[in-house]
Amino acid sequence: MSGAKGLRLWILLCFACASAGWALLLPLGTSADEPAHVMYAAAVVRGDIVHTWSGLNVVIPASVADVALKDCTHRRPAQTAACAPTLSQASGDVYVPTTAAGYPRLYYFAVGAPTLGTFTETSWYLMRLLSVLLGTVLLAIGLWPVRPQRLPAAAVAVLL
Repeated sequence: MSGAKGLRLWILLCFACASAGWALLLPLGTSADEPAHVMYAAAVVRGDIVHTWSGLNVVIPASVADVALKDCTHRRPAQTAACAPTLSQASGDVYVPTTAAGYPRLYYFAVGAPTLGTFTETSWYLMRLLSVLLGTVLLAIGLWPVRPQRLPAAAVAVLL
């Protein structure tokens, strides 16, 4: 494939590979608010969202609520990811607050799907990979109208 179409596919492939690499290599729960987003996605896909005067509270399986415990490296640059506890297989539902209120529910509905079964580290990685897929699709939609002569600049902007 050559020309503008080939360059668009190359940009998308590079973006998807870099994003997937980041999603798979970054230890779970080590970004600042990832646990809150995981809990929100688990709630949205189940339809269990309760708005209160104090913010957003969600009803989620106890095993998903355990993700809040994996925040041991936030703002601790010397701490390795070895501090993160393993996810439990706790049963039942719990009512917890999350700071991820106000974000688009359609996105969270899509990425929350892997939490519907037993929540494991694999489920968490699948959530990340679904997010990469959605990001790549949105980038493809954004690149479609870019004129061919501007694609090299778009490629640099995307990959930086």
